[in-house]
Amino acid sequence: MEFGDFQTPLILAQKIISKIVNLDDYEKIIEPTCGIGTFIIACLTQNINKSKIEGWEINPNHVTSANQIISNTVNEKVEIVKEQDFFEIDWVNFKKENSNKILFLGNPPWITNSELSKLFSNNLPDKCNFQKFKGIEALTGKSNFDISEWMIIQLLEYISGSSSAIAFLIKTSVARKLFKYINDNQLLVSSISINLIDAKNISM
Repeated sequence: MEFGDFQTPLILAQKIISKIVNLDDYEKIIEPTCGIGTFIIACLTQNINKSKIEGWEINPNHVTSANQIISNTVNEKVEIVKEQDFFEIDWVNFKKENSNKILFLGNPPWITNSELSKLFSNNLPDKCNFQKFKGIEALTGKSNFDISEWMIIQLLEYISGSSSAIAFLIKTSVARKLFKYINDNQLLVSSISINLIDAKNISM
């Protein structure tokens, strides 16, 4: 629970992957909070070359499990998933080192910063009033936010003005906040959409 993770059922990950247009056009596909690598496996079932796929995961136990599951899937030993704390990534340097067309996808943590704080978790971004609330609002519950919202804002800033893209399973309320963030900050994102999913019926 500390990491706010939920292991996405493979059938759901495959359904999401199937909605991505021209998946094979991306030079690199990264699942930045990959857990045991379900979205990576979904990509592999779509015959995406494993050399283009990379997973990041903070939990070392998940890293080991993910690489084992993926190795079993492709029938050879691979180390596609690496231990990486999303909150420690230097996005400026990452952009300098990665000029290729990247697709970031997956299912980020479905938990808020205040819920993690109650668990005495250190798995949090640096404290900052990124929503720019003023006065009492910045000190009360209104400044609470979904960790997924903070994470995807970093990725939106990264893909702005580039040919890279994102595709994530998130709450509709978070998606609407992200649309507002794109507009308010005039990010250069050419196309955005919400595809509704009935979470109670993953067979869809």
